[in-house]
Amino acid sequence: MLAQLRAVTRNWIARVLLGVIALAMAITLFQGDFISGLTNMFNPQGVAQVGSSTITPRELQREFDLFLRGQQQQGRTVTRPQALEANIHLRILESLIERRAMHQYAAKLGVHTSDAQAADQIREIPAAKNQLTGRFDRASYERFLSDLGYSAGEFETEIRNDIAANQIMMAASAGVRVPSSFGALALAYESERRIIDVAQAPGTIVGDLPEPTPAQIQAFYEDHRGAFAVPEFRGITVIVARAQDFADRVSVPEERVRAEFDQRRNSLSTPEKRSFVQIAAPDETKARDAATRLSNGQDPQAIASALGLTVVRQADKAQTDIADPAIRQAVFAMQPGAGPQVVRGQLSPFAVVRLESVTQASAPTYESARESLRGELAAHEGADMLDRAIEAFEQARDGGANAADAARAQGLTAIVVPAVSAQGRAPNGQPIEELVDLPSAITTAFQTQEGEATDFTPMAEGADVLVQVDRVTPATTRPLDQVRPIVIAQWVAQERGRRLREIGDRVSQAVTGGQSFAEAIRAANLQIAGASQAIDRQMAQRLPDPQLAQAIFGAAEGQVTTLVRPDGGAVLVVHVQKIERADPTQNQPAVEQLRQQIQQQVGQSLVAAVQSAAIERARVKRNQRIIDQLFPPAETGEAQQ
Repeated sequence: MLAQLRAVTRNWIARVLLGVIALAMAITLFQGDFISGLTNMFNPQGVAQVGSSTITPRELQREFDLFLRGQQQQGRTVTRPQALEANIHLRILESLIERRAMHQYAAKLGVHTSDAQAADQIREIPAAKNQLTGRFDRASYERFLSDLGYSAGEFETEIRNDIAANQIMMAASAGVRVPSSFGALALAYESERRIIDVAQAPGTIVGDLPEPTPAQIQAFYEDHRGAFAVPEFRGITVIVARAQDFADRVSVPEERVRAEFDQRRNSLSTPEKRSFVQIAAPDETKARDAATRLSNGQDPQAIASALGLTVVRQADKAQTDIADPAIRQAVFAMQPGAGPQVVRGQLSPFAVVRLESVTQASAPTYESARESLRGELAAHEGADMLDRAIEAFEQARDGGANAADAARAQGLTAIVVPAVSAQGRAPNGQPIEELVDLPSAITTAFQTQEGEATDFTPMAEGADVLVQVDRVTPATTRPLDQVRPIVIAQWVAQERGRRLREIGDRVSQAVTGGQSFAEAIRAANLQIAGASQAIDRQMAQRLPDPQLAQAIFGAAEGQVTTLVRPDGGAVLVVHVQKIERADPTQNQPAVEQLRQQIQQQVGQSLVAAVQSAAIERARVKRNQRIIDQLFPPAETGEAQQ
């Protein structure tokens, strides 16, 4: 069935039908933003779509390169493969997504940045100042932008958007005021110190324990049946069909690659693209007013709001992307740095356009495109080979052939697992290595009846998987006769622990009754391990047993607490002599400092919540295909070799 579907979807008629369906879905789902929806559908070249904003490969690559350069400037040697292996490119992408989401959230709330605010922040950039005068210098600013790889328009837009987003985040945390009592509580907690006595004894202090009676063994076994349970196991056969496996076997002749390049030369070229601001106006008077204000450095959005106009920022548009011929002609006739122009449009009465940046056209050479084309040709032929292999496999299986043998005969991967639990482990408790990357196959196996098989289903990137359940071994509990030695050993450890705790309880009762801790442990034949020891919370964190730290700081002043090692091998009895804490009334500076720290943490939590809401609202879509093309996974593999 899968092979037939693949064959149908490669038919040109089916492609047209699927295109119509996709267009209909776009119209239905994106009625509120029709043009943006169509643009994203027919130009899916971004590494991520954040609401109406596209993060382009160029932007991600630029930030990645800036990261590497920054590491070098700080004296750290970080190579590109090392950065990819650490997923730095993905972290940078998530940072860009977060920024774009916050930018759009601020815009939706109506938070905008004035030209004066943006200019003030730009003037404070050290690299944009003259080293002699210390004042803002245009030439230094342009060198700074060139080093970053930003155009003036791009950078200033980012500055405006960042200021607006920061205003949102400052507003989220500005109203937070944590009371001083929080600082006092934090000081009391952090400064707390306890003076303790510790006594100890080995587990042998309780003497030799008698063998449990049959009744005691049976009772212990019944009370702990869950510890002796054996989960359900299934014997399964997993068939993995990867188009890449077949593509790797394809040898594409050089002349075929050359012919493909010659045929697709024009489509592989990237046309010149321009970014510009467009303000639509109903008449020439308003258009010229808007153009004058734009020439004077006013913000386009502020101009549009003041004059009741509409402003649109068009980023990286080729000539074919601009619907209005008059605007298209004006934009592509303008020189970089030229002032805004008033255009009599064909789709709107008038428009003011200002060129922001130009991305020059590029034409690939055969050498630069050869490997990509070879891969595409091999992938296409590999997909055909995979379809034929799946069809032959299904025919052989329908004829009674063993699934694993039929798969291997057709070049498919067959994984035969005699027994696996729902957690992906073998009966010895170890994970099944062949299935570590296929967790969905295990889940599917435990949803499929014995003797049945699924269809090929996508379960991993680039892989379709068929799961066949060969046998089912129901869950059970190991009988007492099989686990009797284990039951006896555990009963003995439990009984020894109970008797050791009784010793600690007697010490506690004696101290509560007025006896000194030294007298009580002497009567119980315990040995002092430490007397009048001072311990604070930082020291407690370094103790080898976390339960001991919890016991020390969980007891009240004068209380005795007992800890028994899980195997019953030793007992510790701890007496909390005294609890000391700093007096908040005598340490107001420390109280205020801790209060501010807590307030900062609460503010950061609120900001993080706002950012998460903005990202969720933006309905982010990541394009893994483009990301992998920009940062091929093979690069990280090379770094590991």
